[in-house]
Amino acid sequence: MLIVEGSDLVGKTSLVKELCKEAIEQGFPMIPQHFGLLPDSWDFFSDYLPYIQKRTVMDRFIISELIYGELLRNKCRIFYSSWEALNRLMTHEKCMTIIIAAEPEFFATHVKKEHSKRGEVFNPEEIMSVNMGFLQTGIHHTFCSYKVDFTTLWKVENNRTFPSSNKTFIKNTIKRYIEMQNG
Repeated sequence: MLIVEGSDLVGKTSLVKELCKEAIEQGFPMIPQHFGLLPDSWDFFSDYLPYIQKRTVMDRFIISELIYGELLRNKCRIFYSSWEALNRLMTHEKCMTIIIAAEPEFFATHVKKEHSKRGEVFNPEEIMSVNMGFLQTGIHHTFCSYKVDFTTLWKVENNRTFPSSNKTFIKNTIKRYIEMQNG
């Protein structure tokens, strides 16, 4: 599974679409999936096991549950035993995670501009807070003792280059992912 993580308005969905297009071009078609806001009755471990497959590109997953779970429910829905099992399974399946985070000054302007157009669930301050969580996770490659393996951090800087517009990044990411799966 190839996972794209990041806050609202940072370009995850656009990147997922471009990664799927490139995967088809490289002869390794992948299926886009989206991890959205789910009822508390869902068990993160058992309900998401079917998604951990080589040909899935997931728009949000574990790190999003950690960061957004705190925002939505003041807690994460992943229990420690499930966390450990998911980590082992994801390592075994050679999952790759791309964390997209934005430079805060630029992102504040971007969020203010895009927020009202898109009807986001979270207010701009919450989105900025979530972005900082992803920025810190991408820099340290750990979150709440969870080691993020096979990770790439794309930091959207003041030049406003989002990863979905960088064809070289997309091509190289899919090439690297296919090599990981075949290696």
